[in-house]
Amino acid sequence: MIILLNWQREKIIQLSDNVMEYIERIKYLIIGNSAGGIGAIEAIREVDNNGTISIISDEPYPAYSRPLISDFLAGKQTIDKLNYRAADIYKQNDIKTIFGNRVTNLNLDNNTVLLESGHELGWDKLLLATGGTPIVPPMEGREA
Repeated sequence: MIILLNWQREKIIQLSDNVMEYIERIKYLIIGNSAGGIGAIEAIREVDNNGTISIISDEPYPAYSRPLISDFLAGKQTIDKLNYRAADIYKQNDIKTIFGNRVTNLNLDNNTVLLESGHELGWDKLLLATGGTPIVPPMEGREA
């Protein structure tokens, strides 16, 4: 196998089994576009203004506050207030957004992720900021 890197290690070309594959290489890859992902963008940019950053989310929207959805639906908040940061945070920080696409495979041996779209991305540093699902204890009447 032959791997060619550009001078910034942002992209690689991998030659194997007489097949040429092009894999985009990203310095910082963030999976998850909520409070943790946005906080990571801000923290990375404090120490590295030039490193490539991509953020992946299976939702097609910029980061928003889920707890405020009920206030929005009740008319107590505007849609702008749902956003964690201004809509241009991605552009101002030179972030490549991959929204509406789910990671289907994480390869720790090759530092790559495979997206639902079939696109493969390489990374130098990876943050899994996908959040969690609360555990609801079994209680009588919960199903009602």
